Amino acid sequence: MKNKKIIIVFGIAVAVVAVFLSRDKKGGDFLVIDPADAGLNYETGAMHEEWGKTTLDIEKGGKSTFRKYENLELKEEISFDASEDELAQILNAASQGGFFSLRDVYKDPSIMDGGFTAITIFYGDESKTVKVINDYNESFDAVESEIYKLIGKKTKKDNYDLEN
Repeated sequence: MKNKKIIIVFGIAVAVVAVFLSRDKKGGDFLVIDPADAGLNYETGAMHEEWGKTTLDIEKGGKSTFRKYENLELKEEISFDASEDELAQILNAASQGGFFSLRDVYKDPSIMDGGFTAITIFYGDESKTVKVINDYNESFDAVESEIYKLIGKKTKKDNYDLEN
């Protein structure tokens, strides 16, 4: 019984810390994102959609759907629940890396083909979308890395290869 209380107290402490770490400056004020009131949409793939794409949708409350498409056809779909702690990991990476202050689009205009990735994080009645097209952004990559980890964990595939 004592261990159960310790686990509950620890869980509450982790949730409180996650909320405070999930902050970013917006207009000079701190934006506190509660993982219970947040979600995201993630999409990555080739510029030619028929070459394939991968998506992850996490709704408020954690209901999540991972989808992988090839030749415009759905090839794999996995539904799972993302915990507040798992979502907090992604939100922490976004907050610490300045995701909410990034431009909406990063694009290398010299590359005509290639790939794209878009991440939308929604919280309360607001959202922030960043799209990277044939380019690299360190802050964006940190958020995407946390998304990869979640996909790998929930699909039971280590280092999930989103392109194969």
